[in-house]
Amino acid sequence: MNLIYIRLPKNSKVVILEDSPMRIAWFQKRIPDLIVCKTVLEFKQYFTSGRGLCDFVFWDHDLGTKENGEDAAKWFGIKFGNQANDYGVIHSWNSEGAHRMQKLIPGTKHIPFGQFEVETEK
Repeated sequence: MNLIYIRLPKNSKVVILEDSPMRIAWFQKRIPDLIVCKTVLEFKQYFTSGRGLCDFVFWDHDLGTKENGEDAAKWFGIKFGNQANDYGVIHSWNSEGAHRMQKLIPGTKHIPFGQFEVETEK
């Protein structure tokens, strides 16, 4: 299997919606100053704290709580409108959930975790 490389510009503001400690650690090794949101509530709080949009979002679907990535994507699309389109990568293994998220944030790619590598400019 060939990995897909996701290249992030230096000093990108990157948010991840993820609850798995293993995945979070994987992303933190690759992305300096990663902003981690483990729940939809934390995700909403980040974006309503006056910080505005970030440069990139890594989205998971299944978060181990009642709310999931689909709820976050719906809220994000309402909050930011057309600016929310094509915003990051859905890295969930749940392809049905990822597909529903793609309808809410059009243009966002679905690349399951393990099928990509992340590089940041130095």
